Amino acid sequence: MSKQEAVMHYKAAIAVFRKWLESGLITAEDFAIISTNTAEKYGISSMSIFFESSPN
Repeated sequence: MSKQEAVMHYKAAIAVFRKWLESGLITAEDFAIISTNTAEKYGISSMSIFFESSPN
């Protein structure tokens, strides 16, 4: 998987998790944990401009 594909997959997954957060299925803390785990899965650094750790 190319870096571009990894970022696209990561951002698509985060969009789903953000909807879960907005609908109350997960908490902000859950979102942060899920985001970090998903970033690791796709090789996205926590220092990357693409990384999303807060629900804002």
